[in-house]
Amino acid sequence: MSTRSDSIKEIGTALAKAQAVLVGAVKDSVNPHFKTRYADLASCWDACRKALTSNGIAVVQMPEKDMIGYYVETLLTHSSGEWIASKCYIHLQKDDPQGLGSAITYARRYGLSAMVGICGEDDDAELAQRTAAATKDARGPTPVIPRPASTAPRVANPVTGLKKPEPIEHAEEKDENDDFVF
Repeated sequence: MSTRSDSIKEIGTALAKAQAVLVGAVKDSVNPHFKTRYADLASCWDACRKALTSNGIAVVQMPEKDMIGYYVETLLTHSSGEWIASKCYIHLQKDDPQGLGSAITYARRYGLSAMVGICGEDDDAELAQRTAAATKDARGPTPVIPRPASTAPRVANPVTGLKKPEPIEHAEEKDENDDFVF
């Protein structure tokens, strides 16, 4: 959910100038569970701090809680008085202070990156595509299982006199995203 000041002309212009000189966030941290590299919060800040401040933009990130749950609100404020804010709700994996702290850091990193336009130095899309292709190859072709035809007799509706429509015969299969295709 995002909110903003009545006008965002000045902050929009300043943000565009800042984004023109943004650098990619350095993926200098390692996720030991997935054995992948990622840009931590400090790297995200390093990627945008100078570009934002030299264009009159400050960032404030506040952890909050409402009836829905915990969230981090990221607020971009401009020297003109204009502002843009967005909430990033968080789901706690562990309901303790450490779990909350980790979730807040995660939401701050993603909130800052999303609002400012920070991307990682290198793109993992190629790796993701290779992984998806390898998974699909390992699974083999998706079996096509025909639906059983209905054995119920086609009787006329006593009010309209119309018979029930015949079922559409087709097979169910999945596409590359494991979504059903009919």
